[in-house]
Amino acid sequence: MNKRIRRISAILMITVMVMSGLSGCGKTSETSVNKNTGDKKNGEEATASTLNELGTFPLSNEKQTFSIMIPQLGTEDVTKCYVNDAYEKKTNVSIKWIVVPADSWNQKVSIVMASGDLPDVICGMDTYNVTPTNELLYANQGLIIPLNDVIEKNSTNFKNLMKDDPQIKKLISQNDGSIYSLPGISVCYHCNYSQKMYINSTWLKNLGLDMPTTIDEYYNVLKAFKEKDANGNGDPNDEIPLIANAGGWHTQLDGFLMNAFTYCDADTHMAVEDGKLIYTATTDKYREGVKFLNKLFNEGLLSPESFTNNQETNAKINVSNGEYAMFGSYPTAYQIYSGDTDIWKQYDILPPLKGADGVATTPNYELTRDVIRGNMVITSAAKDPDLIMRWIDYFYSDEGTMFRTGREGIEWRKAEKGELGFDGEQADYASLQTPKDDPYYGNIDFSQSVPLMYSKKYREGAVAAADFRDNSITNGTEIQLFRGTKAYEAVARSVEDSIPTLNVKSEEASDYSRLQTEIKDYQDEALVKFITGSLDINSDKDWESYKTDLDNMGLKQYLDISNEAYQNYLSR
Repeated sequence: MNKRIRRISAILMITVMVMSGLSGCGKTSETSVNKNTGDKKNGEEATASTLNELGTFPLSNEKQTFSIMIPQLGTEDVTKCYVNDAYEKKTNVSIKWIVVPADSWNQKVSIVMASGDLPDVICGMDTYNVTPTNELLYANQGLIIPLNDVIEKNSTNFKNLMKDDPQIKKLISQNDGSIYSLPGISVCYHCNYSQKMYINSTWLKNLGLDMPTTIDEYYNVLKAFKEKDANGNGDPNDEIPLIANAGGWHTQLDGFLMNAFTYCDADTHMAVEDGKLIYTATTDKYREGVKFLNKLFNEGLLSPESFTNNQETNAKINVSNGEYAMFGSYPTAYQIYSGDTDIWKQYDILPPLKGADGVATTPNYELTRDVIRGNMVITSAAKDPDLIMRWIDYFYSDEGTMFRTGREGIEWRKAEKGELGFDGEQADYASLQTPKDDPYYGNIDFSQSVPLMYSKKYREGAVAAADFRDNSITNGTEIQLFRGTKAYEAVARSVEDSIPTLNVKSEEASDYSRLQTEIKDYQDEALVKFITGSLDINSDKDWESYKTDLDNMGLKQYLDISNEAYQNYLSR
């Protein structure tokens, strides 16, 4: 099932659930939940508390169990990882994991929500794209519970985080102040400027070329990649100058490159202008950027497989010729096409390019990345929300963060005096590689689907080698990302001109979800047609027809709702 169909299915499922909620039907109606307190009434009562004093371990002297449904992300097996085993001993709480393959995660969440056969907890809801709108729909149906009082009574670490940084509470609350999900806190410098492009610097060196700084220089580099034996394997015809893939984190073709023409957030195609949200994918400057992409496609500089290949397929292609990489450049938030080889070391992060008008910009995702909203929800099926909150609260502490990093002396060690971190200051710790014969090799932590707290201090306090290509270190790609991001931060939008996750009114939630999906899907499809020539980007008729179609879909209504939600955010 492709992405578009999955989205449509999700919308239909949500619509069905809304109608069920309005009619008072469905299994979840048997247990109502007080929206203000989260206390259960008229149904199964919460279990009597057997919890020990808040902030102490074990959480209970009696063995406790609850269930968590989670997507399978990466290769870690959460049911057997080190943190799962060690934390069970520490807390006396056993987790019944329900692990769902990533490619069927959206369907599974929709089915579970529609059936009312709920686990106690769902983690990884952010990967389900559980927007504040969806969150409100689930809450209104009694599928997930409000957490304000649960947090107040059972948290020390998360409450302290919200106290120290009031922005956290602002970003995870509904307009009325209700909180329905717990976030991941991941102060991730490179994530905040993640519409990046990688370029093969070995190829530049082989051809005697400098790192391009303008969109015209980049075009000339792609031409040289195509026409010469850039990878040096004796075949001048096997190089692929530029490729993207269908799906993935900031792999969109109109992400990095468009920002040499006009500001472009390829996730939303919205921008803040004079205090209001505007739609950017219908402007004349955006059209100029699409013309450039169409030119790259027509001249064979952009691979047609960009629109069909997934990430896994491209990774195999790029390493299919031994030490000779196949790709000259590709847009992505992080290195994805090297597999277990060292080919990633051939690539550098391409700094933002200047366009003909001197434009060089990039989005700032600090408001949506540092606080990962919707990471975890507690459902109305949970018998002991207090226990669940105490279980997760530890992971919002510095100590809990190091606990999830692994074992001291095996996965990390304390930094020696004089060892420097990412920020150039004295480092706090150094990452270590788990021995291959260790039973937890490659399986240390839960995935990031379980809320965690990576502070700026933790991220930048790791020992960073002077050369990120140093074979003796384990965090080379992280060091590369940190250093390569500096050039992006320099041209990025300010936090004040960035867009948070928007909370729309509950009565507009269904319409908003539909408009958001339909407009995004249509724009994505039209972009591919303009790039490949199915629609003529140089034809005023085709361009005006594209804009008219968006208007007829309800672009104005979508922007009106978005702007109201944005103004509500500003006023909180």
